Amino acid sequence: MYKDIPEARGTPIPVKTPINFKARKQSLENSNRSAMKKLIIASCVSFVFIVVQVIGGYLANSIAIFTDSAHLASDIIGFAISIISLKIAQRPATKSLSYGYHRSEVIGTLVSVIFIWGLTIWLVYEATLRILDTEAEVIGHIMLFVAVLGLCFNLIQMKILHSGDGHYHLGGDMNDSHDHSHGHGHHHDNGPKKSGHSKVKGEESKNLKEGLIVDNENQATRDAEHHGHHHHEEETTNINITSAYLHVLGDMLMSVGVVIASIIIYIEPSWKIADPLCTYLFSVIICFTTIPVFKECINVLLEATPTSIDVEQLEQDILDCQGVEEVHDFHVWAISVSKYSMSVHIKSDTPLKSLSQVTDLCRRQYKLFHTTIQVESSGDNKHQFICENDLHD
Repeated sequence: MYKDIPEARGTPIPVKTPINFKARKQSLENSNRSAMKKLIIASCVSFVFIVVQVIGGYLANSIAIFTDSAHLASDIIGFAISIISLKIAQRPATKSLSYGYHRSEVIGTLVSVIFIWGLTIWLVYEATLRILDTEAEVIGHIMLFVAVLGLCFNLIQMKILHSGDGHYHLGGDMNDSHDHSHGHGHHHDNGPKKSGHSKVKGEESKNLKEGLIVDNENQATRDAEHHGHHHHEEETTNINITSAYLHVLGDMLMSVGVVIASIIIYIEPSWKIADPLCTYLFSVIICFTTIPVFKECINVLLEATPTSIDVEQLEQDILDCQGVEEVHDFHVWAISVSKYSMSVHIKSDTPLKSLSQVTDLCRRQYKLFHTTIQVESSGDNKHQFICENDLHD
């Protein structure tokens, strides 16, 4: 492939210590198993308490408790969707689905959020009817007892979902454990040229030492390993666990509200309007806890740039690699919330060295393991014409 490139016949390309892909794959599998186990346990706990809440809500004639139980029921449905999507996402890729089923996780979470919003609208409607019904009575002491039980169950659920990981960040990533890096070499005679979506590195790039990678290999490797370990702690997360955790957090806030409302009604029964008012408050809480998850899912489906990656810094780092003169056709997107991909065209006077260094940069510093890097150098006017005129889009 590189027989016409002088560099390919002579200078060896320095290679750093290989990344342990097997360990990353095992880490991802362990994360998925742990997530599924937590979701199953949380679902069982939720189901038990739904029965308690339905009975208690009926006896207390409390719309707030029914709201809490309905939201808890939506959590179980969300957990079930998450468990199913985790199973589906483990299926291997096919010819028709070359990326596999990873986005089933995103679709499942999106369906769960939309269902919760629909349920919330219905509960707001019921709360409005309760306000208009002046004859309805709420039994304060039963409502208070059930509300306190609900708070205890919510704390148990939070402990279940939070145990073991300690990190719940939206947009966190555990990228694909397989290395899918592709490099392509091309020749161009024309010099670098700025366009609407390209950057050209200044003259200082030509002053980089040939032995830059080798001279700093040990320190760079140590820095990369430290950086990788730090990010591994932050990135070992799962959108399903994040979504479930937020649902339970919303439930806990709702339970606190029910406790407060039940105390008010217990002390002064004529203030029964506190019961439906809780539902209005809960609806706002539900929206605030689910909108971030909804946005994250939409960003993945639209193949937006992951918020956890500074693409401007990544582009500059690529430009700083040895021999790279220009970067264009630069794309970073998410296959799922936890798996990112990148494609880029780089122009270089040392194609093989640049390809090696850019690939290593993406793997070690940015944890991008599915990359397609097209290297363009002098002598290939065809590919330069295509790139300059965006004929590949």
